[in-house]
Amino acid sequence: MDPIARARELLASDGPGGTVLRRLSWAGQTTGVTAAGDDDDERLAVLHDLAILDTPAEPAYDDIARLASASCGSRIAAVNFVDRHRHWTKAICGVPGGQGASVAVERSLCAATVATDGGLLTVPDMLTDARWRAHPDVTGGARLRFYAGAAIVVARQPIAVVCVFGDEPRPITEADEDALAVLA
Repeated sequence: MDPIARARELLASDGPGGTVLRRLSWAGQTTGVTAAGDDDDERLAVLHDLAILDTPAEPAYDDIARLASASCGSRIAAVNFVDRHRHWTKAICGVPGGQGASVAVERSLCAATVATDGGLLTVPDMLTDARWRAHPDVTGGARLRFYAGAAIVVARQPIAVVCVFGDEPRPITEADEDALAVLA
């Protein structure tokens, strides 16, 4: 089996399955997009056993972010670990000083990615997607317009995401999805 097909197979079989979920919300709106909730103790145990949160930058993770950027033709790419209350950026390219940043899980696209069946979330134009158009990082601040992410699965638990994103809408191709899945 070729590596891309194998990566897709692994993503599908190791998805979050029965994880208890809660809804993301902002500005009083609920989007219908879900993120890992308080009852996903097994996923969090795997994440915490890795002892990776709040650690210094490491070349291997920086390389994954750079490969995601190059493979998907995106200026910005990151590796984010999703904890109970935040996603934490282990590596990022295209955002100087972004390593070590945190985003509340309620606002995190990576938390939504971890919670998806199959561990893949793609949004080619966030302003035209009803789930995301009111998100504060779309309407203000970062002015995000596209996002694509694939879950990193360890011990059958989605603990992190390799993602690309930016401030211009763009198509997300099957090749982009494949690259993210393989890197994850």
